[in-house]
Amino acid sequence: MNPATRRFAGFSPAQWRVLTVALLAAAAPSVAESSFDYMRNRIQAGFAMPNTDMVLLTLVPRIASLLVVFAAGIFLDALPWRRTLLGAAGVFLLGAAAVSAAGGFPMIVLGQSLVGIGGVVLGIGGLAIIGEAFEGPERAWAFGLWAAVGSTVYLVFPIAASWIALAWSWRAVPLLWALVGVTMAVAVARLSGGGAGASRSGLGVRLVAPLLAGAVLAGAVTAVSTSDDGARTWAPCAAAAVAALLALVVLRLRSVGRVPPLDLRVLRGRGAVLVMMAILLAQTATTLWYFTAVILSRTYQLDDLSIALVLVPVQLSGVLGGWLGGWLMRRIGAPLAAVMLLVPAGLAGAFPIVVNRSTAVPVVVTSLAVWELLAVAAVVPVTAAFMGFAPAGGKGAASSTRKAVSAVGVTLGGAVVSLLVFAALGTSVSSSLQARGVPQAQADVVGAALQDGLRVADLPDVAGISSTRLREVLHSQGPVMLEGKDRAYATAGIIAMSVDLLAALLMFGVWRRTRRAGPLDSGGAPE
Repeated sequence: MNPATRRFAGFSPAQWRVLTVALLAAAAPSVAESSFDYMRNRIQAGFAMPNTDMVLLTLVPRIASLLVVFAAGIFLDALPWRRTLLGAAGVFLLGAAAVSAAGGFPMIVLGQSLVGIGGVVLGIGGLAIIGEAFEGPERAWAFGLWAAVGSTVYLVFPIAASWIALAWSWRAVPLLWALVGVTMAVAVARLSGGGAGASRSGLGVRLVAPLLAGAVLAGAVTAVSTSDDGARTWAPCAAAAVAALLALVVLRLRSVGRVPPLDLRVLRGRGAVLVMMAILLAQTATTLWYFTAVILSRTYQLDDLSIALVLVPVQLSGVLGGWLGGWLMRRIGAPLAAVMLLVPAGLAGAFPIVVNRSTAVPVVVTSLAVWELLAVAAVVPVTAAFMGFAPAGGKGAASSTRKAVSAVGVTLGGAVVSLLVFAALGTSVSSSLQARGVPQAQADVVGAALQDGLRVADLPDVAGISSTRLREVLHSQGPVMLEGKDRAYATAGIIAMSVDLLAALLMFGVWRRTRRAGPLDSGGAPE
């Protein structure tokens, strides 16, 4: 066989070069997200930042990245994707440099915003390239490797970031981000071709609708996720989302073909809408990671580095899950593979039901590893099915749509789960306090405060809680709080299980439709 055509793991050398670029691009946003938490406390201490500034440090970059979600798809479809990826890598590198060299809060916010913008464009581009460049059996393996990227990053970077921040300085952590950005830029520059892109004419006008849609997404997601922080935070975000939505509607009504609307061709047909709803539901299960971190840090008193080390087997399972998803999709097709994986993923996602303060850490880690294996595996066929509906020349827009749907799913899932979990915690603690002789009125005040997400340490300062005896009871009721947490974690598990099973039902409907209408995009396997 000619060395130029020799294939390794099913891919030709040219396909490997394209796949490498796509995977590096997909990894970029996870690189920053997985390591920033290990810098946060040291940044706050180093610059003596109040908690309000730390909230903005998370909020502003997220808003900035969501603003360009739909615009990223337009750039990827209208311009050669090599040019778009190189530009996004430049923004990503500039942001990393700004964070590392920041002399104060404004520069860190600016740097993080640039990292977020560059990262979201790279992430959307990575998926779009895979959807465009691969067909047949190679498509299944390419999507499997794409799904494993996140777990691979979270396997390596939290440990590296926590160790670097502890041994040297948090300023050295963004150098890891820059290393990924430079590697990807070099890989892109070495490629030939890289997509011709559609017509560039009127590109500026064509960005108006996507930017307005990004404003709607950013405002709505931020308003929902900050609903517990007071009207000063969520009200302006909600107002901005409404204003952008009205402007988008007016633009659509007055365009009459002159201003192209959003490219939502991927959602034509009932099957694509069902897959979109399945993605929306399945993304809510990611909220389990929040409660897992709470379990490990508070119940087992583990620090950041210890948590990162403990979760190594979980992330390894996620890497294996990418392979499993690709393997199954190649054999039975994307829709049916999604059904076969979402059902056990939902059952495994209910692990918090059996987790309590006496559960051994290895049991928690094993449960998480099983869930991660199946959850990541399920992402492969669900995403491939969605991208299979995208028309030629519209893969960037389809990838942007998927990113937007995922952001909404994670936000709504987090809001609903948090609401119900805090409600379960407050109700449990109120009942337990009453059983221990605390007057019902005061116990209900404590329960209501916990339902609003208030920290236990702040409870004695709540209006209406002034009894010395009640303060003493609160400080002596550690077991009460742990009982409430047990019930809260169980609630999270039930929600995760329910949404995954519902997503499986939707994908079953997609599978039935594809059997009647012909094969969808099954990675080369017949339906």
